Amino acid sequence: MEFSGTQTIAAPIEKVWAFLMDVNNVASCAPGFKSLEVLEEEHWKAVIAVGVGAVKAKFTMDVTRDELQEPEHMLIKGRGKAPGSAVDMTGHMHLSTLDSDETQMDWTATVVVSGTIASVGARLLQGTAERLTGQFFDCLKTTLQAPAPDEVNTAQMESAVQRWNEILDARAQQMDAAYARLGRTSADFWERRARGFHRSTKDTVNRDPFYLRLCDKVSSRTSILDVGAGTGRFSLALAPQVDHIIAVEPSAAMMDFLRQDAADKDLRNISYVQTIWEEAPDSLQADIVICSHVVYPIRDIEPFLLKLHKAAHQGCYIYARATHIDALTADLWRHFHHDERCMPPSYIHVMDVLYEMDIFANVEIVSLPSSLRYPSLDVAVTEMTEQLILPGDEITRVELRALLEEWLVEKDGVLVPPLQEIVCAIIWWEK
Repeated sequence: MEFSGTQTIAAPIEKVWAFLMDVNNVASCAPGFKSLEVLEEEHWKAVIAVGVGAVKAKFTMDVTRDELQEPEHMLIKGRGKAPGSAVDMTGHMHLSTLDSDETQMDWTATVVVSGTIASVGARLLQGTAERLTGQFFDCLKTTLQAPAPDEVNTAQMESAVQRWNEILDARAQQMDAAYARLGRTSADFWERRARGFHRSTKDTVNRDPFYLRLCDKVSSRTSILDVGAGTGRFSLALAPQVDHIIAVEPSAAMMDFLRQDAADKDLRNISYVQTIWEEAPDSLQADIVICSHVVYPIRDIEPFLLKLHKAAHQGCYIYARATHIDALTADLWRHFHHDERCMPPSYIHVMDVLYEMDIFANVEIVSLPSSLRYPSLDVAVTEMTEQLILPGDEITRVELRALLEEWLVEKDGVLVPPLQEIVCAIIWWEK
């Protein structure tokens, strides 16, 4: 089969080329992508699941990038097998500049299939290939193209706090609309998710970069204030190493898991304060204040951060994402809600606000496995229904189950997204 096409992308040619040169970017847009392994420079092993009519196949592909002429041309070759089927493909891509912010991509591809998957017929194969190609370019253009005029224009806002609030407003409007369609609100957000959050984060702390950095800073005389302690991921791990921990957490369901785990471990040096940080007593202070993945929905971010600063005798440590969990599931959100997912603020927005507060923080960029981990497909469907704010009817669950079955991969006995790691930032300053 022969394919060709032209795409116009609203992005500079250098940006398009850089995106295509990062194989993880390309893989993230590939429909059915399961996993990627680097064999050597410009040589990878990829696992891709494909469905053509009633025939399903999971191909293990040997992929090479044989020609590169920056920033205009590349040649990609792939050869793979699945049980009873085989595929051999060659693709050429040429970029040209239309203007400073617009790039034209001309591409051709030759695909040869054999075996069971070829038995469905050329017409069905052609239609499937065109659909998958369309999905790939939709993802690529969505990722690369500059924001539309009606989207948040952070460059023209006056302050970091204004930028923060614009991001929150856009996300809140989207989420409120999704919840309204279900006839409820987000008021019980963490009460509904506590069990799944506890399961996915329990016993995952030992290699976490945030925890390892804190271990280097604490001693048996150290006191810690854990703001937004959740189910106790860091409080429980640090308690045996320090003098005392104060765990502040507004969710009763999350706090119940923390209390129970502390009792099971016979940890008696943890105090519990069930409240939001903004309403916590000013008398709550400690040597070190930690705040892990809490700041994203905070409306009055400057007073929130200032209160953290004042509560610390020695230093503050904030854990924030660069790659948000919702970015991993953005394609699923788009599929069901038919719009682009509005992301929460990221670590760089925290740094921006701190800078305007004259707090000149340090930052360390780290990578760690995704916290999306499911013991079974049924659990994945239930928890993803909540995360994507979907109705719980059988039709939606069946559709979601089929999509998750194609997307999730098994690793160490659990189901996880194909993206191996997410990027986070440890933000800290000392006093």
